[in-house]
Amino acid sequence: ESDDVIGFDFGIVNILTDSDGMKHTGVQVENIRRTFTHRRRNLQRKSTRAATRKLKQISGQQANFQRTENHRISKQIVSVAKRTGRGIAIEDLTHIRERVSANKKQRTRLSNWGFAQLRAFLSYKTQLAGVPVFAVDPRNTSRQCEKCGCIDKKNRQTQSLFRCISCGYTQDADINASRNIRLRGLSTSHEGLGSVARDKPLALAMG
Repeated sequence: ESDDVIGFDFGIVNILTDSDGMKHTGVQVENIRRTFTHRRRNLQRKSTRAATRKLKQISGQQANFQRTENHRISKQIVSVAKRTGRGIAIEDLTHIRERVSANKKQRTRLSNWGFAQLRAFLSYKTQLAGVPVFAVDPRNTSRQCEKCGCIDKKNRQTQSLFRCISCGYTQDADINASRNIRLRGLSTSHEGLGSVARDKPLALAMG
């Protein structure tokens, strides 16, 4: 079994950030989502059969794009873990849409992304690849300093910046969170608790 894990933080601005510092930006995803939303609103003002058919077509295109992105992201996660001989550590949240603290714009982006689908893709791909997955306690992963362990909401200076009020450590907020997830995943694996049960849905968290 692997002695190391990669921590993954799933978020609103960046779909994915790992403890190695790699990011999947959500910019392209958001731009395409806005395009689909704009086209849908224009068509919804019309009540013709042609408009209804076009709406269905747009919905299908958006679903296909989302599915393709989720396959790409989950494939890359598992590929990196498999290639480097490491497990995967993620936050265990089952009701992410209810728990996440976000403004109206961020909640709209969150509700329009298929995290349940991404979770499912990740679950079966890790199983096929034989990559262990560890679900960790999500509390304060975005507020805790990975260096000294200080937990304070003031540590999260902005959406993107983490600066510890205790030791002064400064880091990209998503990277800091993913490294806290990694540390908790290591603790879980070393305690011999094993990987997440495959029949238990994996719940991916927002940073």
